[in-house]
Amino acid sequence: MAITIDIQTEKVMELEEYKEYITKNVDISDMDSIIESAPALKALGNNRRFMVDKLNQELENWRNFQPSNRYTAQTMLFGGGSNFLVRANVWEPPSHIPEQEEIEKKLFLYRVPHDHNFTFMTVGYLGSGYETTIFEYERNSVIGMPGEKVPLRFLEKTSLPQGKIMLYRACKDVHSQEHSKEFSISLNLLIQHETMHSTNQYFFDLDHNTIDAYVPTGGTSRVMLCGLAKHVGDGRTVELLTSLLKSHMNDRVRVGALDSLCEMVPRDVERFCSVALEDAHPSVRLAANEKLQTLEKN
Repeated sequence: MAITIDIQTEKVMELEEYKEYITKNVDISDMDSIIESAPALKALGNNRRFMVDKLNQELENWRNFQPSNRYTAQTMLFGGGSNFLVRANVWEPPSHIPEQEEIEKKLFLYRVPHDHNFTFMTVGYLGSGYETTIFEYERNSVIGMPGEKVPLRFLEKTSLPQGKIMLYRACKDVHSQEHSKEFSISLNLLIQHETMHSTNQYFFDLDHNTIDAYVPTGGTSRVMLCGLAKHVGDGRTVELLTSLLKSHMNDRVRVGALDSLCEMVPRDVERFCSVALEDAHPSVRLAANEKLQTLEKN
């Protein structure tokens, strides 16, 4: 289950010291190694100056504020290393204006059950924190398509007050966050890996225990490019899409490549589908079978 780590320390660590510690001492491929670094995250969380110092630095250069920040409007980045990132997330009480509350839900993923394609460890930095309901599932038990049934197992309902540390496991823990009762900040160690941006994340429908939709990730833009290709592509585009169909790491990109290829070169639908039918992922094989069935009907 999502792991709560009980750490008691008064030690204070500076931001650069913390990043150097993670770089030199943590094996990001080893969950135990990540957990063993929890005292260092707690020590960084005990530092009450580094966040305001970083904030002031960003405000002094406000025209270039957080240029590499690809996350939601609630996130502030503090840099990291080749395989990790340090960030803070802001959690606010609900607005008293109903229309504004609906906007906040979508912007900050409140009450939107989702998983992550990365492991992260988090500590409450300020306030009583968000409340969250946590489930788990086995990623290898699902194909990964919207509407698909998922055996979600309830784990707990908890919160992240100042000083509490939790670890969320990639592609396993699902959580749905509620508004915090007061302005709160969480501080995260986000573990990055080579396949993170090609691994799907999902929104879940808890009423029906299904995958509701894909979470936008770095791979989303690649799917969009595949869709664009069938409208403006040329012969070279067909070559590139064929390569993606055969070898791209993300199954959604391979499905997108198949779809565009079948529209761009309809005489070769069977050839493209024969490649897709050999794919290791069931969603790609399913897409190929659907293309072939449509071809037979026509």
